[in-house]
Amino acid sequence: MSSSAAVASPGSVRARSKSWIDWVLERVESLGWPLWVFYPTLGILEAVVVHISKWSDGSLAFPALSPVHLLLALWTAYPLGLIHALDRLADRALDVFRPALGEGQESLPQLRRALTTMPAGPVLLASAAGIGVLWTARTLTPQLFAPALTSPSAGALWMALASLNFALVGSLIYHTLRQLKLVHDIYARTQKINLFIPEPLYAFSSLSATTGAGWILLLYGTISAFPAILTSGLATVLLAFMFTLSGATFLLPLVGIHNKIVRAKRALLAEVGQRTQSAVQEVYRKLDKDDVDAVGKATLPLNSLIALRGEIAHLPTWPWRPGTLTRFISALLIPLVIFLLQGFLARWVGL
Repeated sequence: MSSSAAVASPGSVRARSKSWIDWVLERVESLGWPLWVFYPTLGILEAVVVHISKWSDGSLAFPALSPVHLLLALWTAYPLGLIHALDRLADRALDVFRPALGEGQESLPQLRRALTTMPAGPVLLASAAGIGVLWTARTLTPQLFAPALTSPSAGALWMALASLNFALVGSLIYHTLRQLKLVHDIYARTQKINLFIPEPLYAFSSLSATTGAGWILLLYGTISAFPAILTSGLATVLLAFMFTLSGATFLLPLVGIHNKIVRAKRALLAEVGQRTQSAVQEVYRKLDKDDVDAVGKATLPLNSLIALRGEIAHLPTWPWRPGTLTRFISALLIPLVIFLLQGFLARWVGL
């Protein structure tokens, strides 16, 4: 079954069971807390619990804080919060995109459900894969885990939370790939492309940009808090994959609608070209008759067509607002430049 068919099948969407991630998000929604309050609170509470276990076994002096243990809390709250925020953003983006669906708006409820929930089976597999990566790294690079496994009880707590984190990150990877593939398929349903009213076409660029930026923040936060992770080959490969994913998530879902916009723009230019040719021929006919007044009148629509062609030629073909690409590239590269500069100064200047 094709991906577009998967999006379009209302029965399959309604019948599937909810993922454990969606179950958790529903519980969070029922609390009525703002996301920006709930998820930081969750991270703080987890950080406190982990630090209490370290203060208790003497591996960390009270009230000292450890970046590694703070990172553990980040990797619980952040992926879950990002999934939650992206689902809300996708829901709003679909409403903005709605006019572009044309006669296909009857499928809106199914599209909304597909965008904002995940099937149970694939999420379980993604979660298991994430946990598998963690325990593989635990086996291959035990030195990375030494600061966490300071006592049997504290180590068991740390590994349990880390297993949850990697299950969440595996689910976030699946969520990212699936949701942005759905965006590509939804854009393929576009029936109405009005280049002079482009807002519906911009609808999902904010979702793809936020997804990419969200991954960037997680990656740089991880490396900043735990630079030793770069000594692990497996971890480095995983981080490189996530970094590549963060860049691809912004651009790849928008390629299909970009091509449609290009074709629509070419059609507009072709129509203006034909009308311009007709207007030029009309001017020539008036010139041949030496009718000066008529030439002046015939030139007016020609000038309007030439001006219109210039306006159409400057219409953008990528479905995002001005400045979006620049901001995304800045978010992608500026932290990397700062990180590399810090490494250079630490190594060569001794700062």
